[in-house]
Amino acid sequence: MYSLKEARQRSESEIVEELETQKRLNNEFKNRLDILQKELDEKTTQLMEIRDETNDYRTSRFKLETEINQLQTQLSQRNSEVTTLQMEKQLVSCE
Repeated sequence: MYSLKEARQRSESEIVEELETQKRLNNEFKNRLDILQKELDEKTTQLMEIRDETNDYRTSRFKLETEINQLQTQLSQRNSEVTTLQMEKQLVSCE
């Protein structure tokens, strides 16, 4: 009967030890999860900032491309005017 009591106490002791181990592991996992969640939040914030910055660059690029196109159109018009004036000058000088 004594060994049965010992076995029961050992079994209870093992269960308590296993429970404590599981609690410790659970706390470690919770802590790790908190750390990972913070990292995820930081990365998400960084990603949003990068997306915003990218959108700003796209907007700036579009504005610059539009301005370049306008300037090219103006340059083409000026070149046409110069060509026309040169032709008129030649006509006048030939007379």
